[in-house]
Amino acid sequence: MVKRLLPSLVCAIAAVANAAAPIDLKDALDRPDLHCELSMSAVDRMTFVVTNSGAEAVSIAIPAGAIGAGAEGTAKVIVLQTATLDIAPLATGEALLPVALLSSKLSPPGKAVRFSEESEPRLERLLKRLASEKDVPRATAQFAIFGILEDMNFGAWQKFLAAHRGPEPDPQPHPNPVEIVQAIDALGLIREVAPERKFALMEDGELKLRALRNPWCRAKAMQLYGIKVTDDGSEFGLPNISQLLHTKPGDNCPVCRNREEMKKGASDF
Repeated sequence: MVKRLLPSLVCAIAAVANAAAPIDLKDALDRPDLHCELSMSAVDRMTFVVTNSGAEAVSIAIPAGAIGAGAEGTAKVIVLQTATLDIAPLATGEALLPVALLSSKLSPPGKAVRFSEESEPRLERLLKRLASEKDVPRATAQFAIFGILEDMNFGAWQKFLAAHRGPEPDPQPHPNPVEIVQAIDALGLIREVAPERKFALMEDGELKLRALRNPWCRAKAMQLYGIKVTDDGSEFGLPNISQLLHTKPGDNCPVCRNREEMKKGASDF
C-alpha cells in the first residue's frame, strides 16, 4: 500500500527542492527571519542550526575557510569543507561542519562559538586541495594546518596529541603506525600546497626514520623524501637482495666482496 504524505510535508519538500540559489553565510546571519545558532559539538566539529520563520525555503552556503570564534583566549577553528544547508519554511535545519584548530598553543573553544568575519589566507591553497580529497582524516588536516601556520615538527605534534588524547583504557605505545601515516600525509599536503617554503617537518629526522621503517607508508615516504631505488640499489646505498645473499659467483654479495678483499690483501705482500 502506498502511503500518502501530508500536504504540509509535501509543500515543505517541494519548497526545499525549488529553493532559490544559496545565499551567503553573512547574509543569512543578518536576516531577521533566520535564527542561527552555532556550537562546538566536538573538538573537530561545529553544529550550525538554523530556524527559518519565513514563508519561503532558504539555502545557505557555508564556505570552507569560515572561522568560528569562542571566548577570548581560546583557539579559533576553521571550516574545512564547503557545505550547503537547505531549510524549508517554518522549519529548522542542521549542518555538521568539519573544523580544525588554528592554534596548538591555545585551548579549544568551549561549546558556545560564533562565526567571525576573519579569514586565514595562508590556508587557501590547502582548503582547495582538501575540497578534492574529502576523505582526508581530520588529524592529517589538523597537522597540515599546524605545519603551515606554526611550522610544527613531529615531536611537537606528538605532544599536542598526548595533551588531547586523555586517559586510554588500553594504553598503547605512541606514535603508532596510524599516526606515522597521518604525519607523512600531512607533510605531503603542505609540500604540495606550499612548494616554495621550507618546513621543519621535512627536515625532521625522527619522522623520516619512523616512516621509512613503517610498512604502511614506506613507499609513500620514499617518494616524498626523493629516495629512489635502482636495480643495483646504488643510488642511495641500499643493497638489493642479490647483494645480501650468495646466489652465484661474483654476485657482489658479502661473501664475494670479502673474497675480493682477501685477494687484494694477498697481492700486497
